[in-house]
Amino acid sequence: MSAWWRRRADLLGLLLLFLILPWQNELSSPAVMGAAQSQGLYAAEAAVVAGVSAREGQRVRAGQVLAQLASPQLDQRLALARVVEADLAWQVAQQSFNSELQSKGTALQQQWQAARQQVAGLQSQRDRLALTAPFAGRVADVSEALRRGTVVAQGERLLQVVGADGVRGEAYVDEDGLAGLRRGDAARFVPDSGETWAIACRLGPIDRLNQAALEQPLLASVYGGPIPVELRDHDLVPLRAIFRVRLEDCDRRAPPLREMPGWARLSRERYSLLLLGWRRLAAVLEREAGL
Repeated sequence: MSAWWRRRADLLGLLLLFLILPWQNELSSPAVMGAAQSQGLYAAEAAVVAGVSAREGQRVRAGQVLAQLASPQLDQRLALARVVEADLAWQVAQQSFNSELQSKGTALQQQWQAARQQVAGLQSQRDRLALTAPFAGRVADVSEALRRGTVVAQGERLLQVVGADGVRGEAYVDEDGLAGLRRGDAARFVPDSGETWAIACRLGPIDRLNQAALEQPLLASVYGGPIPVELRDHDLVPLRAIFRVRLEDCDRRAPPLREMPGWARLSRERYSLLLLGWRRLAAVLEREAGL
């Protein structure tokens, strides 16, 4: 203690240098990496699984039928609508020869057009019961419910199709981390699982509005993730302001079948701890002034 006291001027100088010098230039933040192209397929109606031709990891082409659902109730409504439409079509064709039909005037034509639209709408609903690949890629996350004879609810997610090429990610930073980030700067994604090496990327679009709800359940604290959230009306609401930063132009081409949680090392402008403290103080004052 005596030696430290004698060298207090040197120690104070080192502390000031530690606070003032801009030596920090990398930020670590929670992130998720997945396929650049990915789309879930859902049951358009409450239906029964009539057939399944897709399996986990299978390569598929755009437009390929992966599963077929069936709805007896929808088929019945469509059959009835077709009978009504056919009857009205006959009446319209015979209108010029039948005085009783002539008395209905243009209303008969309008009824026929409405019946045709109803048939087209029901047919469109029926067509959506065929789950087709929206683009070429691979099948992932096949639901246990996707088995022949199983009843599925409307809107139930049944499988995922991921693109054949390219990855992209999302990182989440707080207000302090947002400062100094610039689009195009370097970033590295390190998966938690260790199943692959770090993936080099570039910073893409940077949100300037905080996320009202976290869209990545893998990172939510209620599911074991690092971002503190609470569940409100099925939404994952962050307990502090977080901002999304997209990761793009990554050097890995083969996409994973499932999203990978991990951490992103984001490069940014060098900053000092003193500047960071000042920014925090300014942000607090700005919030208080807004209140």
